[in-house]
Amino acid sequence: MVPDHKELDIARIREGLAQARRDEFATDEEVKAFFAGHAKPGA
Repeated sequence: MVPDHKELDIARIREGLAQARRDEFATDEEVKAFFAGHAKPGA
């Protein structure tokens, strides 16, 4: 059975919370690099 979008969202939220509990956070550099790679041209 293929999970629906809500189930996938909930699973991702749970994984994010588990990462936060383990103190697994992105560094400032990682966040900047992510957004730099996803910026719209001319924005």
